[in-house]
Amino acid sequence: MYKAKLMSFALACLVGIAGLSPITTLAAVTETESVTLSEKEHQGKRTSFEEKMQDAYEKWNTLTDKQKKEVYDLLGNDLKAEMKILDKLVKLQVMQKEDVEDFKTLMQKKYQEIRESGEFPFYRPRNQKKQ
Repeated sequence: MYKAKLMSFALACLVGIAGLSPITTLAAVTETESVTLSEKEHQGKRTSFEEKMQDAYEKWNTLTDKQKKEVYDLLGNDLKAEMKILDKLVKLQVMQKEDVEDFKTLMQKKYQEIRESGEFPFYRPRNQKKQ
């Protein structure tokens, strides 16, 4: 039994040492080109996302006030639920009450600004500045 444990330990050490060999390190260094490719791929996805959100923004502008109000009401319900979660976190002493109150005030202010402006609640095109 002792020999089996010793052999297992020796084998584990050998695998560990082989894992730290310079061959593995060199292989990792030579893969810098794939990082560049993934950055380009990410930029392409970002552009695609921007186009889709711009399309959604344009469609939002075609909605009636009643339809927009329905969406804002749902967002208001979501805001209330998030505030209940924050209150529960205070009760469970996960967060401090002062921090939660500040955060809730900021959330309410942002919601009111979006609702009053009538803008699309999830996206603002990059070239559109907040007024």
